[in-house]
Amino acid sequence: MSRNDIDKELSKTSLRVYMYLLSRNEPIGPRQIMRELGLSSPSLAYYHLKRLEELGLVKRNNNGYIAVPGLKNRRLYLHW
Repeated sequence: MSRNDIDKELSKTSLRVYMYLLSRNEPIGPRQIMRELGLSSPSLAYYHLKRLEELGLVKRNNNGYIAVPGLKNRRLYLHW
């Protein structure tokens, strides 16, 4: 998927989740993301995590979700 395709798929909240994961650089679960970002439910955090996973921006392991290291230096822009 090209950078433009990824940019078009990211919502504002998904981008916040991704940036949070990048800043932590450790596996994080949906409940912690919900609390830290003030989301309304763990299922909303999970929804955004799954979208990011489908785009290849995060990976899931036994301890939670983590940003894909190879994309750390990539700039993501939102098209409003």
